[in-house]
Amino acid sequence: MKISKFTLFLLMVFLTINLAFSQNINRDTIISTWKNIGTPGNLTIVYPRNGTLFPPEIASPTFKWEDSKRDVDAWLVIVGNDGSKELFSVIRKDRKWKPNPAKWAIMKQNSSGKDLRVTILGINGKNSGTILSGSGITIRTSKDEVGGLIFYRSLPLPFAFARANLETVQWCLGDISSEEPAKIVLKNMPVCGNCHSFTSDGQTLAMDVDAMDDKGAYIITTVQKDTIFDHDNIITWSDYQKNEPTMGLLSQISPDGRYAVSTLKDAEIFVALEDIEYSNFFFPIKGILVVYDSIAETLRSLPGADDSQYIQSNPNWTPDGKYIVFTRAHAIERAESGISFGTIVKERNKFNKLLDDFKQRKRRLYFDLYRVPFNNGKGGKAEPVPGASNNGVSNFFPRFSPDGKWMVFTRAKNFMLLQPDSQLYIMPANGGNPRRMKCNTSNMNSWHSWSPNSKWLVFSSKVQGPYTQLYLTHIDENGNDTPPVLLENLQYPKKAANIPEFVNIRAGDMERIVPKFLGNTSFIHYRNGRLKAQSGYYTQAIESYNEAIRQNPNFHAAYIARGNAKTTLGNLMDAIKDYNKAIKIDADSFRAYCKRGEAKIKLKDIPGALADINKSIGIKNNFSEAYISRGEIKTMTVNPSGAIADFTKAIELDPDSLDAYHKRAVAKMKLKDFKGMHEDLDKCISLDSSLPYLYYELGFAKTQLRDIAGSIREYDKAIKLNPKFTDAYVKKGDSMFFFKNYNGAIKAYSGAIELDAKIGSNYYKRGLARFLTGQKEAGCRDLHKALELGVKMAAEKIRQLCTK
Repeated sequence: MKISKFTLFLLMVFLTINLAFSQNINRDTIISTWKNIGTPGNLTIVYPRNGTLFPPEIASPTFKWEDSKRDVDAWLVIVGNDGSKELFSVIRKDRKWKPNPAKWAIMKQNSSGKDLRVTILGINGKNSGTILSGSGITIRTSKDEVGGLIFYRSLPLPFAFARANLETVQWCLGDISSEEPAKIVLKNMPVCGNCHSFTSDGQTLAMDVDAMDDKGAYIITTVQKDTIFDHDNIITWSDYQKNEPTMGLLSQISPDGRYAVSTLKDAEIFVALEDIEYSNFFFPIKGILVVYDSIAETLRSLPGADDSQYIQSNPNWTPDGKYIVFTRAHAIERAESGISFGTIVKERNKFNKLLDDFKQRKRRLYFDLYRVPFNNGKGGKAEPVPGASNNGVSNFFPRFSPDGKWMVFTRAKNFMLLQPDSQLYIMPANGGNPRRMKCNTSNMNSWHSWSPNSKWLVFSSKVQGPYTQLYLTHIDENGNDTPPVLLENLQYPKKAANIPEFVNIRAGDMERIVPKFLGNTSFIHYRNGRLKAQSGYYTQAIESYNEAIRQNPNFHAAYIARGNAKTTLGNLMDAIKDYNKAIKIDADSFRAYCKRGEAKIKLKDIPGALADINKSIGIKNNFSEAYISRGEIKTMTVNPSGAIADFTKAIELDPDSLDAYHKRAVAKMKLKDFKGMHEDLDKCISLDSSLPYLYYELGFAKTQLRDIAGSIREYDKAIKLNPKFTDAYVKKGDSMFFFKNYNGAIKAYSGAIELDAKIGSNYYKRGLARFLTGQKEAGCRDLHKALELGVKMAAEKIRQLCTK
């Protein structure tokens, strides 16, 4: 490789500066000074913590520190045994240091079973290495190996992006002894994979995988170099429920591999959040435990954990397979939740109320740990686990040490799964006094798993930011744990590492996972395109549809879906080409005709749109969407009576169509039927109370019906749901002005101006209100601003009011 003269010059300058810097520092002098004056403080070693115990086989860690002294321009790291001569020292220009393998080997050798001191001194190299700050810690190396690999998922955030772009999720097998990144054993799988578990011997892997478009599909397969996911090793929990789908949530295989247990008859709160750190709100609100017997090939509920009045979930086997410990709380039924099954919301208002109550902590949901005899699937009486139940908090994720001695579980103030305040607790396996573990960080501690030898625990934490990282802690014979050890090589950039599971295998035993069950993936790409579109990733959705069509050029539904995405992006002519292709494949495609008509509406081709939608209705006269679209055309062509007839027909076909009720309300507004508009908007709000524009329009209807006080209440609701709803502030101001509440009007107009300072009419209205409250100078400023922004009538008001 050739190096340019300029690059060589920069390199020489860099080396000269650093040589001069190094010559200005005498390490022996600094160390001698330090021993005389002691460690001055003003420096904090962030990682590792004091007293950290490292596994003997772990790759070298990165030491990190913070320094409050501004004049520090370098740091001297001194490594030595307490009471003896220093082993070595290094100079750093940045606030971190990763020992090379040779130095780390020396450190491990000298810290096996005894303390090794690491001191970091902040110095000023320009002033002969004056010591300005410093701190020190001791670390040790355990004699207990970890013994085993860590299987985990690595995915981008926020969760909504990962769910819509499943090919970005990867499954990894981490070896803590390696300096290299963890091996990726499965990637680019276009379906969702989730909870997983292994048998105690590490020879069987079980995992939730959405095979054959079934959320209840479950893989049980043999671990080998090429671990195969194929149809032959897939079961479906949905078989237990016949025509009612299930998530098959938090499934676990038994230690011997004969049985698996899962949460069925389930309903979940499952909402994607905007916060990247905690981007989904997810926990069950209903469910029973069901057991699969791989020998008898049967599915049956587990007595003692199948009471429909409770949520029974998150099961875990004791190492001998004799008991299952699970979470239990009172179930929330559809009448309150609005969820029919899984995450399918049928009654949006009920769901929104429950969700709001949960988010605002008006309602709590505490989970207790219960223990039930397995008894070869016959179950028994479930009893609360002493120390992990009835304690006014939520207890979940029970995990037993393979030697059967300890149970570690997670405790949080509320709910389960991904909770910011979750902390790890350890207690005797049969119950007792739980003890908060030392390894806990300040931000989420959960998803833990025991090493095969019962000496180490891996867990997840967000203490270093939104991208979850994995940590280890050592557990001794008395259940005492040590500060957390970060598993640096198990982290990929901009990806969260989560749901780790120890596997009782060695490097090379599993090289890759081969998802043979995928077969022809055209439908999977089509489905993933729909997921992306539902999450608002329309460009990525089109890419998925492109792949589906490439694999199956006659995929009728994929052309329609791709056309829909292009329509949303405003690429109408290309969208029409896709609808044309769908119609060519299926001349009776009522949906393609309707969608083509809707695209033509946007292009103002009203005759063409009407012809397409009439064709759609002619093919399928009970397709409600087509009547809504035709009603929209009639509204546009000043035929509101005809539009109302079409919207009414759509409502007859689909009584819960918010779109039909809303558009009928708009048509009634054009006929000045404000009472009818009010009634239709009330129905819309009963279907979904979370949409601010509905309250805004209802406020307008109430204004027209002379219910001014009522209109103000509706505008307030719209603003509460959307604090940036400029027009709602304006209309609220107008109503208050009408009521002669000029101070209230000023406040409302000011809210609108803060959101958009370029609308002159709002300054004009606020100016008039200010004059009516005696604020002449402020009123004049508003009127002049209104005139500047093009409100011509402001000129006359200025002459009338501002020249007196």
